[in-house]
Amino acid sequence: LGCTNIEGNVIISGNTISNLNGLTGLKTIGGNLDIINNISLSNLAGLDSLQTIGGNFIISENVTLISLSNHDGLKTIGGVFKIDRNNLLTNLNGLEELQVVGSDFYIGYASYGNYHLTDISALTNLVYINGSFKITNNQSLINISGLNELITVGGDFYVYNNDSLSSIDYFSSLNN
Repeated sequence: LGCTNIEGNVIISGNTISNLNGLTGLKTIGGNLDIINNISLSNLAGLDSLQTIGGNFIISENVTLISLSNHDGLKTIGGVFKIDRNNLLTNLNGLEELQVVGSDFYIGYASYGNYHLTDISALTNLVYINGSFKITNNQSLINISGLNELITVGGDFYVYNNDSLSSIDYFSSLNN
């Protein structure tokens, strides 16, 4: 790609997109990043330099997505973070550096979760969510221990319909 900054939105959607290698070197997206409805995309390799998304970051309906790895430099999402309907995804490894979500935070949305997601412990540096916090409808989720550094949630707080989750004792740092 050669450029390190895109001022607008980036939408990645299509039946034949199998990699994001053309985005290697990209550090900042000023608008939204939507990775939606990709039937051939198994990972987010190519986004490993991305540090900031000024708008929303949506990862939804990627039926073969198994890994977010190689996406470990992202620190700030200015808008909504939503990840849902990625039924082969088992963890959020690759989001270890994420610190701030400027609006709502969704893992699962409405009646749609991430069926095989078992572990979100990679979110160890997430400290601030300006909007609502919702983890819903992830039938296999058993571990949310990575959220023990979360200090602020600016809106509603929901953890429900995660049938395999037995404990939410990981919010000792939460002040608001």
